[in-house]
Amino acid sequence: MSPRTKREYLEAVHGRYKNATREQKRLILDEYCATTGCHRKHAIRQINGFKRFSAPKPKKRGRKPLYDSEAILRPLKKIWLTANLPCSKRLKPIMPLWLPGYEASFGPLNPTTRAALLQISAATIDRLLQPTRKQMEHRGRATTKPGSCCAARSPGNQPVGSRPTGLPGGRYRCPLRGLHGRPVRKQPRLR
Repeated sequence: MSPRTKREYLEAVHGRYKNATREQKRLILDEYCATTGCHRKHAIRQINGFKRFSAPKPKKRGRKPLYDSEAILRPLKKIWLTANLPCSKRLKPIMPLWLPGYEASFGPLNPTTRAALLQISAATIDRLLQPTRKQMEHRGRATTKPGSCCAARSPGNQPVGSRPTGLPGGRYRCPLRGLHGRPVRKQPRLR
């Protein structure tokens, strides 16, 4: 049987099965299983779950989206890339500083687009830039890689007898780490 024929047969059986008694349902199931070649449980699921017409999806309620246009997404992407990919919480405050430069390079923006870019929230920026972030994922955050100079200067890579002992008690102070093995902080942390 072709799938279309099975569906037509299921439609005919569904009408009889729905209004049948228990004994008649047993006979209808036997007939359906013999005709289609499926087991009883599958036949019961198909007949009980049969829907002739699927109801149309209800329309989405609520206001129309404000920021889902290409006119807003294009300048947002350009500014985000030019500003060196900041997070949305940092991009939102610097947006008024970057918009004049964008308008000087690419032409003036529509007043409604400009107003929307100035009042857009950080969460909406995240949502709009999510596909672009996935494309940029292969780029790392740092441009430097650990070199061989660090490995050569590390005492863990040297035999025990050849490790220098520059401090009293035979303790060694690595030039890259402090006395107790903590990293030496050369720059203050930004908070």
